Order: sequence, then C-alpha cells, then structure tokens
Amino acid sequence: MEERRPTEEEAAQYGRLVEAGVPSLDAVELVLPDEADGVRRVCAGAWAVDSRVRAARIALNGGKSWVAMSEAERSAYALGIAYGSMAYAVVSAPPTLTAKAAGQRRVMEFIARLEQRMGKAWAPASSTGWTDFQEQLKKTDPQLAEALQAPDPKKRVQ
Repeated sequence: MEERRPTEEEAAQYGRLVEAGVPSLDAVELVLPDEADGVRRVCAGAWAVDSRVRAARIALNGGKSWVAMSEAERSAYALGIAYGSMAYAVVSAPPTLTAKAAGQRRVMEFIARLEQRMGKAWAPASSTGWTDFQEQLKKTDPQLAEALQAPDPKKRVQ
C-alpha cells in the first residue's frame, strides 16, 4: 500500500490531536475520515515520524524539540500527553452497563502499558497513575471526577 504524506494542514491537525493524547490511528481517522482503512493504518505509522508533523508538534511546543527542552519541561510535556491519553480513553469509550466503566478499563490498560514500557523509571506521585489522573481532574473538573469514580461492586447495575 502506498504511503500518503500529510499536507501542511493535515500535519498541523494531526499534530494537535497527538499532542492532546489522541492515539496515532485515531488521529489519522479524524484527519482522513474518507480514506480507506488500509491507507489510514499506513499513515498512522508513517505520520508519527513525518518531518511535517514533527515541525507542527515542535511549533505547538513553543518551538522546542524534545532535546531542546529542560528536564522539567520534558517531564511536564510527557505528563501532559499521558493525562491527555487517559482523558481520551475515558471520553472515547462507549458507554456500557457493567460494574466497571469501559473508560476506566481503557485507562487502566493504558497505565499498564505505560508502566510496562517505562519500567521502574516511571514512579507516579501516588499509588497509581489512575489516582494521579483523578486527583488532577478533581482540581479542574470535579463533576467529571465524581462521575468517573468506580461503582460500588456490591451494587448491581440494572
């Protein structure tokens, strides 16, 4: 399947989505909704390293690349993307009538992948990444934080 490079506008849109924590394939699907699935899958891999996308993402970060950032800036940047990814997992999950919300399950799967990739180098401020995410959310959106509380497992969902 032939690779399709993003236009400047597509690179900027894709870059904004990825910076907000949207996974690559989902971002490509939002930018190229009318393309065939196979094309979008190829683009999801290729666009992540495309020079136009890299330039767009650097522009979104005030003109600083990863290596130009200080350690504190890199940590804040990575944490912002991690929180964005968790938030995206929550809002993009289809609603279900199960004891555990699908969004929470997707966030927990994301955290497990993050811990697996980062190993011991990743040490959240509290016991879990989910707890950190909820604490941050309580400060910015208390109603959403309350809605994302795990249901009481003793209560049956009808």
